[in-house]
Amino acid sequence: MRADRSTCQSRRDGFVAPVRALGSTRDLGLPRDALYAPDDSGAERFLSLLNSWIEMTMVLNELARSMGQPDFYPFVMSKPTVAKLRFVHLVVQDARSATTAS
Repeated sequence: MRADRSTCQSRRDGFVAPVRALGSTRDLGLPRDALYAPDDSGAERFLSLLNSWIEMTMVLNELARSMGQPDFYPFVMSKPTVAKLRFVHLVVQDARSATTAS
């Protein structure tokens, strides 16, 4: 699915491509309940990482559009995708901590 100006907010169909206006401190909108294990202590940090990624890709897409080029990152993250990313992140963290503990 292509991310364009019409998808720059949370949508009812479960896809999220939030954007914040320049100078705004509003949260980008990825819901905590979209995460695998949303009550985990690292959930806020992971959401911050994803929100930063979305913000950066939206800026890069706008830059590409201003030069008449296609979007750099033309994808929208669905809630199941966000949950899977969080699950993989937890698995990698656990493997890393098991390796360093040995």
